Amino acid sequence: MTMDGSMVTYQAEERWVIRHRGSVVGIAPDRQQAERIALTFVDNTDAELFREAWEFCKQFSPDITLGELVKKASAHGISPLTIEELARIGMPWEEETT
Repeated sequence: MTMDGSMVTYQAEERWVIRHRGSVVGIAPDRQQAERIALTFVDNTDAELFREAWEFCKQFSPDITLGELVKKASAHGISPLTIEELARIGMPWEEETT
């Protein structure tokens, strides 16, 4: 699957291979681990990577909200972006991210 033409994942031999901008960035045994790898792309200095991670995670949880992703990122020790940074890239956001 391709999200915005930049992040690709495919399942091979019961593994999830995660590619980002043409490079393999991880191999996971299941969807949950693949999602955790995607979360490692969240960086509070790069709003575009956060959006890519969110789009990537929606492959596994189509109904995941931005607020839920922010909570997951925080649970893994990843700093969430500020609402101002999210608004700058035109991303929808919810009150729970404040």
